[in-house]
This record gives sequence, structure tokens and C-alpha cells, in this order.
Amino acid sequence: AGRRLKESLLQKCGEKGSALLSCRTVMPPFFFRDDDSLIANELAVAAAWVEVLRNIDLAEYQGLFPVPVRQDFNWALSTGQMIQELRHSLSDGSCRISDIDKSSMNGEPERWHDLAGLEMDYLSQITKMGLKDPIVARLIKSENPILSEDVNKIILAAVPDPTPLMINRLEKLSHNITIDVLVHAPEEMSDYFDDWGRPLTDRWQNYNINIPDPDSNIILTESPM
Repeated sequence: AGRRLKESLLQKCGEKGSALLSCRTVMPPFFFRDDDSLIANELAVAAAWVEVLRNIDLAEYQGLFPVPVRQDFNWALSTGQMIQELRHSLSDGSCRISDIDKSSMNGEPERWHDLAGLEMDYLSQITKMGLKDPIVARLIKSENPILSEDVNKIILAAVPDPTPLMINRLEKLSHNITIDVLVHAPEEMSDYFDDWGRPLTDRWQNYNINIPDPDSNIILTESPM
């Protein structure tokens, strides 16, 4: 996608007789990068989870592990990776496992209770290793965003689903710099989107999207293939 974007920009610049300076295309997580050398890398995170999971008493976590398992290295490694992926997904919503309301989890409060306990054990282990957890670090960075002094404007272009974590950071940055949100839609449809370019559900609920020759251009299939 980055290469295609660069090709399109080069083409547009050529048409207008202008030039394109070297540009860098990165994924959204780049926005939350942290150069702190104490933030644990993937290997350290995996090691911390293995240490925690191999030494817990599974009888105390029956909500999460109702069936006895063999607490070997491979099990601890794969289970730790799954929990860390869950933590990463939750962080996009600006929360940790411990922030989840266990009483509203559709009959699975025990599982979330156990997950929260394991998260606390893991964070304690990371601290013992003299490191910082990358998930906690990105949440803290979102609450206290800092930009380099040479950045004076942010353009959010064609991003229909920015995560709550990103919006939280952008809202704080907007007090100090200009943020423009570009939406790929006609001007008269501006009230179909919120201030961050996200479609407003109630406005789109009954909106008829005009697709030319729908009988030919809409094809119903039974599978992605």
C-alpha cells in the first residue's frame, strides 16, 4: 500500500510539474513508538510470560484453565502469546485486561478475573526484570503525547476507523497543533461523519448507496473465492 501511494503521488506531481520529496509510509503503531531502551522487546515479553505460566497453580485459575494441561515450555509460550495479543487488542481501546468490567462479560467473569490476575503477575515479572511493559508504555504515551518540535500539523486522511487509542492521543495533541481530517466524500455529506472521520451509524442506517447497474455490478457469492 505504501508503494502504491508513493506511485500515485509521483504521478500527480508529474502531472502538475512539481516534485515529490522522499516520503516515509508507516503502519499506525508507528504513531505510538517509544525509544525508551527499558521497554521490553518481544523476546523479553515472551520470557516473562513463560516464567509466570510455568509457575502458577492452575487450580487457582480454573475459570481460564478448566481442564488440566501440561505446563511445559511450549504451552507457556503459546498461551503467553495469546494473552499478550489480547492485551494489545484491548489497548487499541485504551484499556488493559484489569480495566474490563467483569460483571458484564456475558457469563464469563471467571475467565476475565483469571486473565486480570495473570496480567498482574506478568507485570510484576517484567518489573523484576528491570523492564517496562510495551502495552502499558503505549497507553501512557497516549495519555501524555509528545511530538518533535518540527511537527506543526497532522493530516488524518481517509481513515474511517481510527482506534480509540489514536483518537485519545489526537484529541490531546489538538490543543497544541492543527489537525485536519480528510474524508473521501462529497461536502454535502459532512454530517454523515463525526469530527474524526468515522461514519455515524444512525445516518447510514437507511442511506441508499447508488451503485450503477446493480444487477451487473453486485455479485452474490457463497465464499470469498
